Amino acid sequence: GAKADGTNDSTYMNNAAASGVARIVISSTHYLTSAIVVPSNTTLEFLSGGAIDYEGTNSVIFSSGSLGTLYALASDVARGATSFTVTAGNGVNFAAGDTVWMQSEEQALSHVGHKKAELVTVRSVASDTITINGSFADSYTVATTAQAGVATMKENIQIINPVITNRLWASEPTTATGTFILAYFVRNLSVTGGVLAENNAAGFVPLNCVDVKMHGVTARDLRDNVGIGIYGYGTEAAGATQSMQITGCTFEKCRHGVTTGTGIAGPTPNYGVQRGITISGCTAIDCTAASFDTHEDSDGVTFTGNSVIRGGIVGIATRSYRTTITGNTIFGVAGNGIYCDGSSLDTNI
Repeated sequence: GAKADGTNDSTYMNNAAASGVARIVISSTHYLTSAIVVPSNTTLEFLSGGAIDYEGTNSVIFSSGSLGTLYALASDVARGATSFTVTAGNGVNFAAGDTVWMQSEEQALSHVGHKKAELVTVRSVASDTITINGSFADSYTVATTAQAGVATMKENIQIINPVITNRLWASEPTTATGTFILAYFVRNLSVTGGVLAENNAAGFVPLNCVDVKMHGVTARDLRDNVGIGIYGYGTEAAGATQSMQITGCTFEKCRHGVTTGTGIAGPTPNYGVQRGITISGCTAIDCTAASFDTHEDSDGVTFTGNSVIRGGIVGIATRSYRTTITGNTIFGVAGNGIYCDGSSLDTNI
């Protein structure tokens, strides 16, 4: 039913996404006013001439898993532990292979007001004790209301060569809009190639996602006006997102080309620490704030082989733990080439 004739194709796009087909091809320009909701095991591919002409304040491409009931811990979990125990009788709610969300009310690293959380995978269950693959990156205590629950993840979503613009960027410059591509609780998510341009919000935000790739994407003209709630990030690794690779991308005229930090909205506001985020071979041009940036609730972010051309404040800024900054080229910025905030710990330059 999608006609690509300037009429609203939102319903038809969602019919296609919900139909169970593995691959949806966009080969013309389609006008949309609401998001395409993408299920697991779906590839959304834009061919030459394929684009989305969007007009609205929500996200354009959206995928979301869900978080189930949270159960209190029966005992503390130390950093490096390989198991956790929930209160009596609640172990039956976990099974081998489950993705588990662990959170507590304790401050996330050095970010005041943000709270600990991470995602792990269950290896086995014995009564109320759950053994995980690997070990916990952080500690969780009963005294800080530590809880765990099963996160049902969407899986295996690919977005290839997306070309997206939002009409409100020009017509309503003071209206905050939605992230072009937004994902909650998704495993194995990739955005490859394409152009995300002209939005009063971010280009791509994965929140509480695992195994994320962003490669060869151009994100540009993402408006920066934080005074009225407009955050034009090229991409933000948010919440408890882990294992994200951002490679070969170009970010131009954004607030930050790349930033990391816990989202204040979504299904788990202010919970989560981002871990294992790598930014390599990217270029940032004329960003209005730090071209590449980490917040205080990030751990283990690497910037390597990137280029910063001009910029309003800083080339690369770190406020997080265990940041590695190596082999980057930075010139023409208005302030520091590299800036380490007082909250940063164990930075390696």
